[in-house]
Amino acid sequence: MAFPDPEVCVFCGTPGADTELGHLSVEHAFPAWIPRRLNPQSEVVWRLNDRVLPDRNVFEVEIPAVCEPCNTNWMDRIEKKISRWIGPSLNDGHRVLTLDQHQREVLGAWAVKTALMVELALRELRRPSFAPESHFRWLYAHADAPTPPVGAQIWMFGVNQPFGPGRWLQIASAQALTLAPAAPGVPPAYFSTFHAGLVGLQVFGPDAEALQPGVIPPPLPVPAVVAPALFQVWPAPAKPPIKWPPKPPHRIVDTADMDTFAQWPRAVTRPFPLSGAG
Repeated sequence: MAFPDPEVCVFCGTPGADTELGHLSVEHAFPAWIPRRLNPQSEVVWRLNDRVLPDRNVFEVEIPAVCEPCNTNWMDRIEKKISRWIGPSLNDGHRVLTLDQHQREVLGAWAVKTALMVELALRELRRPSFAPESHFRWLYAHADAPTPPVGAQIWMFGVNQPFGPGRWLQIASAQALTLAPAAPGVPPAYFSTFHAGLVGLQVFGPDAEALQPGVIPPPLPVPAVVAPALFQVWPAPAKPPIKWPPKPPHRIVDTADMDTFAQWPRAVTRPFPLSGAG
């Protein structure tokens, strides 16, 4: 059976006919709490490959692929935590935030979930697309103690958000790459970049199930041209915690350069225009 099956919950595998409502509920690619936090004052468009998609609001993109129990139970719990932890930082560049190891682990799991939903949302618009079933099942299996799948890497970055008259020029964006195996022992992976307001996240998600059991996928090396902008969310050591907002020597990414920044696994080697932080 092809994945995702339009009649089956992508996380727990429950057929829509067997759910409480008799059908699958919808999940926003960008969680509903994000536009509530940002409160955009004008139209919010969705751009793909530097092209505006007509009649598509990035905050209204929904995927009918989640059962009601998943949507309203464990997924709702993780959304409330992330909204409480980083929500105020989306539009407040001066709010001090500290993320310890546990918070980074939960944030990493949430970022993977969001990246997978973005991947499903983009599937109809681009090829190839990759959202491994194993990662959806992993998140469901670890619903009570959220943690990213084996081999996943997650980074957080600051966004230089220029203001226009009464509105933000690019309040949010979402992009995704599919990374084919480059050598034996390297599984296929997705690489997702999304931002909301002043906060951005990048997710590298290799499908470890494509390898021999017990084999850990090799890490994705971060090139020096983008490293100054990235905070490693996961894997996370116990110390030090992430201190936010970015301060020197960390840098931030201009929204005008987001398309290029989202491509760094594909050998972005030229000097990258990063803004000063703080």
